[in-house]
Parts: sequence; structure tokens; C-alpha cells
Amino acid sequence: MSEGIISISDSFLKTIPHEVASQVGTTVNALRANPESPGLHVEPIQGAKDDRVRSIRVNRRFRLLAFRLNSAGQDHWLLEGIYDHDDAYRRARVTYLRVNPVSGTTEIRDDAEAVRPGGDGYSEAEVKARAAAMAAEQIAEHQQRE
Repeated sequence: MSEGIISISDSFLKTIPHEVASQVGTTVNALRANPESPGLHVEPIQGAKDDRVRSIRVNRRFRLLAFRLNSAGQDHWLLEGIYDHDDAYRRARVTYLRVNPVSGTTEIRDDAEAVRPGGDGYSEAEVKARAAAMAAEQIAEHQQRE
């Protein structure tokens, strides 16, 4: 069996509680080596916004949220964050992975965060609406020049 690929999100390291840092390293190594290891409790989350998100046990209190992807037949894990058990399950209900339709970059999204004042982005519907508006403006400008 080949080892899986582990990628981490931009914010992953910020979510690691100091008291479990060494356990997180052990969990990530075990996940890469054998995601079917019974001690990891790699589980899909009922009601998750994205069916690729998994809860992975760090200890009795903390869970690692990760997206399970498949890359040429090999497991590829995108690590999202470490959360208290209940917070992890709540976060899984609103978090999803997507390719930004405008920039083409991969994003971990939470639309509730994105549309809140001071949020760092736009919801998927807003991105599509803005892209359509920009395209319409460019078409109109082009037609006026002709």
C-alpha cells in the first residue's frame, strides 16, 4: 500500500490547540500511512455540506477535519483544522471545498463567514453574479467600440 498525500490549508496550523500539537503530528502521520487504522476513527459526517469532509480522531476531545480526495487512485487529504468534537461537527455542516469559478484556485469555503461584514470573500452565488456582471460590462464596452 502506498502512503497518502497530505496537504494543509492556509489556516490549518492556526487551529491547532497547543495542548494537542504532538498528538496532531502523530494523527497526521498515521492518516498518511493507513487511513483505515481503527484508532483514527476516520468518519464521514452526517449532514456535512461537502460529502468529502471527514472527522478524524486526535483524542477524546479533539477532531481533525479533512477533505478526502482521490488523486490517481491515491488518497489525498486536505487538512482543514483541529476542533473540539462538537465544534468540528458544526463546522462540517457549513464548510466545503470548491474551485473558484473566477480565479480557478481551490478554496475551503464557509459562505456564512464569507458574507458577514468583514468576511474575507463572497459566497458562490455572489461570485457568479459578479462574474456575470463583469462579463456583461465588458461585452457592452466592446460593442460600443465597434
